[in-house]
Amino acid sequence: MKFDYSFYKSNELWLQDNYDENHDVVDNSPKLALVLAVDWNFINQRPKTRITRRLVDTPKTTYYRVLYTTIYLGYYVLSLDFSFKRMPYTNLDEYLGWRKNEKK
Repeated sequence: MKFDYSFYKSNELWLQDNYDENHDVVDNSPKLALVLAVDWNFINQRPKTRITRRLVDTPKTTYYRVLYTTIYLGYYVLSLDFSFKRMPYTNLDEYLGWRKNEKK
């Protein structure tokens, strides 16, 4: 299992700009009192396809099924990536054969 994360503060996601007409002062008041949200999706990593894919040998690489998760906590954003299932292919030809068998 592989785990990757990033954490950052993003003011532009949840703050609004209110301009004072007299003093040109920006009031960054929150759009919402509290923001809690989760966004996720599953993706099977796959080899990149090229126009000349039959002429170029793609290197053998390990590919995984990945769960991408983004958690929004107020002004903070936490991105988590979990690679938890190793896929049965290592290059483009094996991937194309696997995909053909999966569609049957």
